[in-house]
Amino acid sequence: MTNSADKHQPSDSADSARAQRSVPQSDPSDLRGSDGSLRRAVVHSVVTAGFSIAVLLVAAASSDTLRTALLLAAPAIMLIGGLTALVRTYLAYRSGRRWGVWQGAAWFLLCLALMLFMSAGNVVLKSE
Repeated sequence: MTNSADKHQPSDSADSARAQRSVPQSDPSDLRGSDGSLRRAVVHSVVTAGFSIAVLLVAAASSDTLRTALLLAAPAIMLIGGLTALVRTYLAYRSGRRWGVWQGAAWFLLCLALMLFMSAGNVVLKSE
């Protein structure tokens, strides 16, 4: 006859499977980590913003049709950079690394993309 307490105890294989599924958590506000994620997030944001500003400068010196296309491409570049930072946030979270810096970079780039979409849309609609 078996003991009823033995039936309710999980097996060792179930414990190991549960441990493999759990995601290790890190502190998102820790800015002194040595994994270099803060530097990579800042470089990603600066390169994305710089490329978008360069596209805006080329748009200022171009003709009407090209100007319209470039004025719409600049915020799209920011949007793609922000979405890429969100993907990097998720990947860092899943691997247990610092994900807060990537989330900050994503919000920064998405806010810039929104501002550029609003200003570029105003310029494009007034020019036609």
